[in-house]
Amino acid sequence: MSTLVEVKNLKKYFPITGGVLDRKIGDIKAVDNISFTIRKGETLGLVGESGSGKSTTGRLLLRLLEATDGSITFEEKEVTKLSTKEVKALREDMQLIFQDPFASLNPRHTVEKILEEPLIVHKKGTKEERKKMVRKMIEVVGLDSYHLKRYPHQFSGGQRQRIGIARALMTQPKLIIADEPVSALDVSIQSQVLNLLKDLQEEFKLTYLFIAHDLSVVRQISDRVGVMYLGTLVELTDAEKLYEKPLHPYTEALLSAVPIPDPEVKSQSEDVLGGEIPSPSNPPKGCVFHTRCKACMEICKKVRPEFKEMEPGHYVACHLYEEDMQH
Repeated sequence: MSTLVEVKNLKKYFPITGGVLDRKIGDIKAVDNISFTIRKGETLGLVGESGSGKSTTGRLLLRLLEATDGSITFEEKEVTKLSTKEVKALREDMQLIFQDPFASLNPRHTVEKILEEPLIVHKKGTKEERKKMVRKMIEVVGLDSYHLKRYPHQFSGGQRQRIGIARALMTQPKLIIADEPVSALDVSIQSQVLNLLKDLQEEFKLTYLFIAHDLSVVRQISDRVGVMYLGTLVELTDAEKLYEKPLHPYTEALLSAVPIPDPEVKSQSEDVLGGEIPSPSNPPKGCVFHTRCKACMEICKKVRPEFKEMEPGHYVACHLYEEDMQH
């Protein structure tokens, strides 16, 4: 499977200013030196608590935010160095599905106008051809052509998210960044939308970066999963391997917090994370997770662990495994 996106040593720091002269006094390290690839046709899940830098990573890939350092390569184009005109062309191939299906749709526009807009922006087709494409796409996401004359407030949350998905697909992109696309929906609707995303992936040969904080949702849709904590990647591997044999203590804690649907089986909630995620403006020295880690050693407080391949295709940043690597 060939690589569609390659991210190397990506950083995004937001300056903190203060004092009378509004001088820079520090940085919020939203994304701090992460590297990963997304292969053509796969779904890479990105998971972690709020404030771990997942959404910022998605926005950096789309150039909605400018990277502080590092590189993003999309189909061998260096995204961080593209001109404004080239970025506009790139947006045809990279699209975003938003978290909130209501806030992301213009309440003054009909569904037809919302779906036609990306085609107008990218100068695709005649008016008649655009109308045809819009009609086809609304049916692809499971709605009817009579819905096109309606406004967003006339739909349920699940239907609105289907409209958001249709809009993302209008330019026939190669990569879709889905930013918590089901977190605002009822559980019963979530699986319908996830199944729709899977079907569309097959039909349109799509590649997804799927951002979520819920590990059970990520499991349903992802081929590989990256776990983020405080702007860093702490683990990355195949979805099944991650759920069966997590290596990082943070991943173990996240997994133990997932509710078990069997009342006979006691949830392993003793492992659930204590405390709160530290501030990205003042991350802990050494391993960023050491302040909440049950396996913390002296080295963890001083030295930041490297993100290394521990087993084939299984990357982890943890001092627990560095001894094993040397023997």
